[in-house]
Amino acid sequence: MRFNIFLPLYNSYQAIQKAFEHFLATKTTREKYFLAATIVLCVCFIVIDFIYLPLLEKYSALSRLHTHTLKEFALSSDSIQNATSAHLEQSQNIQEKLRITQENIALIQSYLKENTKEPHLNPFALMSELINFAKTHQLSLSSFSPHATLDALGIEGMGSFEEIVALIYFIESHRFFSVDTLSFKPFNDALIHFNIMVIDYRSKNPIYRELL
Repeated sequence: MRFNIFLPLYNSYQAIQKAFEHFLATKTTREKYFLAATIVLCVCFIVIDFIYLPLLEKYSALSRLHTHTLKEFALSSDSIQNATSAHLEQSQNIQEKLRITQENIALIQSYLKENTKEPHLNPFALMSELINFAKTHQLSLSSFSPHATLDALGIEGMGSFEEIVALIYFIESHRFFSVDTLSFKPFNDALIHFNIMVIDYRSKNPIYRELL
Protein backbone atom coordinates (compact mmCIF):
# COMPACT_ATOMS: atom_id res chain seq x y z
CA MET A 1 0.00 0.00 0.00
CA ARG A 2 1.39 3.34 -1.06
CA PHE A 3 1.90 5.89 1.76
CA ASN A 4 0.04 9.19 1.27
CA ILE A 5 1.36 12.17 3.33
CA PHE A 6 -1.85 14.13 2.78
CA LEU A 7 -4.08 11.44 4.23
CA PRO A 8 -3.95 12.69 7.85
CA LEU A 9 -4.84 16.18 6.72
CA TYR A 10 -7.69 14.91 4.61
CA ASN A 11 -9.04 12.86 7.52
CA SER A 12 -8.88 15.90 9.79
CA TYR A 13 -10.71 17.99 7.19
CA GLN A 14 -13.43 15.32 6.91
CA ALA A 15 -13.84 15.19 10.68
CA ILE A 16 -14.08 18.98 10.97
CA GLN A 17 -16.59 19.10 8.11
CA LYS A 18 -18.80 16.45 9.72
CA ALA A 19 -18.63 18.19 13.09
CA PHE A 20 -19.57 21.53 11.49
CA GLU A 21 -22.47 19.95 9.57
CA HIS A 22 -23.67 18.33 12.76
CA PHE A 23 -23.36 21.68 14.55
CA LEU A 24 -25.43 23.41 11.88
CA ALA A 25 -28.04 20.64 11.90
CA THR A 26 -28.75 21.39 15.54
CA LYS A 27 -29.33 25.11 14.89
CA THR A 28 -32.42 26.91 13.71
CA THR A 29 -32.50 29.09 10.61
CA ARG A 30 -32.35 32.24 12.69
CA GLU A 31 -29.31 30.99 14.59
CA LYS A 32 -27.63 30.05 11.31
CA TYR A 33 -28.12 33.61 9.98
CA PHE A 34 -26.80 35.04 13.22
CA LEU A 35 -23.79 32.72 13.09
CA ALA A 36 -23.10 33.68 9.46
CA ALA A 37 -23.33 37.37 10.31
CA THR A 38 -20.96 36.85 13.25
CA ILE A 39 -18.44 35.06 11.03
CA VAL A 40 -18.64 37.82 8.40
CA LEU A 41 -18.10 40.50 11.07
CA CYS A 42 -15.12 38.61 12.47
CA VAL A 43 -13.59 38.30 9.01
CA CYS A 44 -14.18 42.00 8.36
CA PHE A 45 -12.62 42.91 11.70
CA ILE A 46 -9.56 40.77 10.97
CA VAL A 47 -9.18 42.24 7.49
CA ILE A 48 -9.60 45.83 8.74
CA ASP A 49 -7.42 45.48 11.84
CA PHE A 50 -4.58 43.41 10.43
CA ILE A 51 -4.55 44.34 6.74
CA TYR A 52 -6.35 47.57 5.91
CA LEU A 53 -5.28 49.72 8.89
CA PRO A 54 -1.54 48.89 8.60
CA LEU A 55 -1.70 49.58 4.88
CA LEU A 56 -3.54 52.86 5.50
CA GLU A 57 -0.99 53.90 8.11
CA LYS A 58 1.91 53.11 5.78
CA TYR A 59 0.19 54.99 2.97
CA SER A 60 -0.35 58.04 5.22
CA ALA A 61 3.29 57.99 6.31
CA LEU A 62 4.49 57.70 2.72
CA SER A 63 2.10 60.47 1.66
CA ARG A 64 3.41 62.80 4.39
CA LEU A 65 7.00 61.95 3.45
CA HIS A 66 6.24 62.62 -0.20
CA THR A 67 4.59 65.97 0.60
CA HIS A 68 7.50 67.00 2.85
CA THR A 69 9.99 65.98 0.18
CA LEU A 70 8.16 68.03 -2.44
CA LYS A 71 8.14 71.09 -0.14
CA GLU A 72 11.86 70.71 0.60
CA PHE A 73 12.58 70.31 -3.10
CA ALA A 74 10.53 73.41 -3.91
CA LEU A 75 12.36 75.43 -1.24
CA SER A 76 15.72 74.18 -2.46
CA SER A 77 14.81 75.00 -6.05
CA ASP A 78 13.72 78.52 -5.04
CA SER A 79 16.93 79.04 -3.05
CA ILE A 80 19.09 77.84 -5.92
CA GLN A 81 17.17 79.99 -8.39
CA ASN A 82 17.43 83.08 -6.16
CA ALA A 83 21.13 82.50 -5.59
CA THR A 84 21.69 82.01 -9.32
CA SER A 85 19.75 85.18 -10.14
CA ALA A 86 21.64 87.19 -7.52
CA HIS A 87 24.99 85.86 -8.75
CA LEU A 88 24.06 86.62 -12.36
CA GLU A 89 22.95 90.15 -11.46
CA GLN A 90 26.12 90.71 -9.45
CA SER A 91 28.26 89.46 -12.34
CA GLN A 92 26.44 91.75 -14.76
CA ASN A 93 26.93 94.73 -12.43
CA ILE A 94 30.63 93.95 -12.07
CA GLN A 95 31.03 93.59 -15.82
CA GLU A 96 29.20 96.87 -16.40
CA LYS A 97 31.36 98.69 -13.83
CA LEU A 98 34.48 97.12 -15.34
CA ARG A 99 33.41 98.24 -18.82
CA ILE A 100 32.77 101.80 -17.61
CA THR A 101 36.11 101.85 -15.78
CA GLN A 102 37.96 100.62 -18.86
CA GLU A 103 36.25 103.26 -20.99
CA ASN A 104 37.18 105.98 -18.49
CA ILE A 105 40.79 104.79 -18.36
CA ALA A 106 40.93 104.75 -22.15
CA LEU A 107 39.54 108.31 -22.28
CA ILE A 108 42.02 109.51 -19.64
CA GLN A 109 44.95 107.89 -21.42
CA SER A 110 43.85 109.33 -24.74
CA TYR A 111 43.43 112.77 -23.17
CA LEU A 112 46.81 112.63 -21.47
CA LYS A 113 48.61 111.39 -24.58
CA GLU A 114 47.14 114.21 -26.64
CA ASN A 115 47.92 116.87 -24.06
CA THR A 116 51.49 115.74 -23.40
CA LYS A 117 52.28 116.78 -26.94
CA GLU A 118 52.07 120.35 -25.71
CA PRO A 119 55.45 121.73 -24.56
CA HIS A 120 56.11 122.27 -20.88
CA LEU A 121 56.08 125.72 -19.39
CA ASN A 122 58.72 128.02 -20.85
CA PRO A 123 59.26 130.70 -18.19
CA PHE A 124 60.75 133.13 -20.70
CA ALA A 125 57.84 132.77 -23.12
CA LEU A 126 55.36 133.23 -20.27
CA MET A 127 57.13 136.40 -19.16
CA SER A 128 56.22 138.16 -22.41
CA GLU A 129 52.58 137.09 -22.06
CA LEU A 130 52.47 138.44 -18.51
CA ILE A 131 54.02 141.74 -19.58
CA ASN A 132 51.41 142.15 -22.31
CA PHE A 133 48.69 141.30 -19.78
CA ALA A 134 50.03 143.88 -17.31
CA LYS A 135 49.95 146.58 -20.02
CA THR A 136 46.18 146.18 -20.36
CA HIS A 137 45.62 146.11 -16.60
CA GLN A 138 46.67 148.30 -13.72
CA LEU A 139 49.48 145.96 -12.67
CA SER A 140 53.12 146.67 -12.00
CA LEU A 141 55.42 143.66 -12.48
CA SER A 142 58.69 144.41 -10.72
CA SER A 143 60.62 141.17 -11.21
CA PHE A 144 60.58 137.66 -12.68
CA SER A 145 62.40 134.61 -11.34
CA PRO A 146 62.50 131.95 -14.06
CA HIS A 147 63.24 128.33 -13.06
CA ALA A 148 63.69 126.54 -16.37
CA THR A 149 64.74 123.24 -14.80
CA LEU A 150 61.60 123.18 -12.65
CA ASP A 151 59.24 124.52 -15.32
CA ALA A 152 58.35 127.35 -12.94
CA LEU A 153 58.31 131.14 -12.92
CA GLY A 154 58.30 133.47 -9.94
CA ILE A 155 56.41 136.76 -10.37
CA GLU A 156 56.64 139.77 -8.10
CA GLY A 157 54.63 142.92 -8.52
CA MET A 158 51.98 145.29 -7.24
CA GLY A 159 48.36 146.04 -8.05
CA SER A 160 44.81 146.22 -6.76
CA PHE A 161 43.10 143.16 -5.41
CA GLU A 162 40.79 142.90 -8.45
CA GLU A 163 43.72 143.09 -10.87
CA ILE A 164 45.65 140.43 -8.94
CA VAL A 165 42.62 138.15 -9.13
CA ALA A 166 42.45 138.79 -12.88
CA LEU A 167 46.15 137.89 -13.17
CA ILE A 168 45.61 134.64 -11.29
CA TYR A 169 42.64 133.83 -13.50
CA PHE A 170 44.79 134.53 -16.58
CA ILE A 171 47.49 132.14 -15.34
CA GLU A 172 45.01 129.42 -14.44
CA SER A 173 43.37 129.73 -17.87
CA HIS A 174 46.41 128.00 -19.36
CA ARG A 175 45.72 124.27 -19.54
CA PHE A 176 48.69 122.98 -17.51
CA PHE A 177 49.78 126.11 -15.63
CA SER A 178 48.84 126.62 -12.00
CA VAL A 179 49.65 128.96 -9.12
CA ASP A 180 51.82 126.97 -6.72
CA THR A 181 52.43 129.61 -4.03
CA LEU A 182 50.92 133.04 -3.45
CA SER A 183 51.75 135.69 -0.87
CA PHE A 184 50.26 139.16 -0.28
CA LYS A 185 51.59 142.18 1.56
CA PRO A 186 49.59 145.44 1.78
CA PHE A 187 51.42 148.41 0.26
CA ASN A 188 48.79 151.12 0.78
CA ASP A 189 45.01 151.43 0.85
CA ALA A 190 44.67 150.70 -2.88
CA LEU A 191 47.68 148.56 -3.79
CA ILE A 192 48.89 145.15 -2.67
CA HIS A 193 52.36 143.74 -3.12
CA PHE A 194 52.21 140.12 -4.34
CA ASN A 195 54.58 137.25 -4.99
CA ILE A 196 53.35 134.37 -7.18
CA MET A 197 55.04 131.12 -8.19
CA VAL A 198 53.65 129.65 -11.43
CA ILE A 199 54.35 125.98 -12.25
CA ASP A 200 53.56 123.43 -14.91
CA TYR A 201 51.86 120.86 -12.69
CA ARG A 202 52.64 118.01 -15.09
CA SER A 203 56.24 118.12 -13.90
CA LYS A 204 55.19 117.41 -10.31
CA ASN A 205 52.72 114.60 -10.95
CA PRO A 206 54.46 111.17 -11.30
CA ILE A 207 51.07 109.46 -11.55
CA TYR A 208 50.47 111.46 -14.71
CA ARG A 209 53.49 109.82 -16.36
CA GLU A 210 52.65 106.34 -15.04
CA LEU A 211 49.26 106.43 -16.75
CA LEU A 212 50.84 106.95 -20.17
